[in-house]
Parts: sequence; structure tokens; C-alpha cells
Amino acid sequence: TTIERYRLAEVCVETAENRCITIMSTGGESTKAAIEFSKHAEDVGIDALLLMHPSIMALDDEQMYEYFSSV
Repeated sequence: TTIERYRLAEVCVETAENRCITIMSTGGESTKAAIEFSKHAEDVGIDALLLMHPSIMALDDEQMYEYFSSV
């Protein structure tokens, strides 16, 4: 669930205690979801994002560019 994903990011940062770089996969089933997951990751202190395109949608090059640049 979304709440579980948010909590996972929080626990990751708490556990790392600035001893290592934290990376979180923030892709979602929509651009809106990916942006929300990415913003939350940034807010809790995740250092880097791993972002993949939505696998449930067939995107052309333009749509792919828009998705990644929006997030």
C-alpha cells in the first residue's frame, strides 16, 4: 500500500543513520503517484531515486520523456 511504501522509506532512513546512501524506488502506476512517492522520499531524507517507467502503460518516446521529466 501507499502507507507501507511511505513507512519503508522512513525506516530505511532511520536505519541507515547517515552511514550510507539511501536509494528508493519511487515509480508508480501513474505520473502523479511517482511524483508523490518521490516527494515523500525526499522529505524523509532518501538520497537518491530509482525510477522506472510505468510497466502497465505502453509509452512512446514523447510520453516517456514527459513522465521522467515531470517526476
